[in-house]
Amino acid sequence: MTYKTHLTTGFLFSSILFLLIYKIELSPTLVIALILSTGLGSSTPDLDTPSGELWDKVPAGSIISRLVNPVFIGGHRHLSHSLIGFGAFAFLFWLLLKLIAPNLPIIHNSEFIILVAFGLGYASHLFADMFTEAGVPILFPSDQNRSLV
Repeated sequence: MTYKTHLTTGFLFSSILFLLIYKIELSPTLVIALILSTGLGSSTPDLDTPSGELWDKVPAGSIISRLVNPVFIGGHRHLSHSLIGFGAFAFLFWLLLKLIAPNLPIIHNSEFIILVAFGLGYASHLFADMFTEAGVPILFPSDQNRSLV
C-alpha cells in the first residue's frame, strides 16, 4: 500500500470515530492535533522501510532511516506491523505527549483523545495491510502472516 492510502484510511477511521460515533465538539487546535497524530500513527508502521515515501518527507530522511532501520527486527512488515509494535509505539507516543503537553496548553487535557487518534491511525495501517496478499505478522514473533484476502 502507498503512503497516501494509509493516510486516507487513517483519516477515515479517525473521522468515523470522532465525528460520527462520539460527536464531540472539536476546537480548531484539537482538530489539527488529531489530524497530525492520526497521520503520524498511519505512517509509523512503515518506519521500517528505509526507502519508503515517509522518509522522503523528513529532512535528512534517507540518513535517519538507515540509522533507525537496524532497530526493526526482520525488516519490513515484521515488528512494526504487529500488536507488539503497536503497543510499543503507542507507549512511546504517550510518553512524548506527556513530555510536550505541559508546555503546550493547546493540547493540555486532551492527551488521551490525541493518543486515541494515533492508535486509530496505526490500527488502520495494520488493517489495510491485511488486505494485501503478503498480510501482516500481527502475532509477531510468530512468522505466520495474517491476510484477509
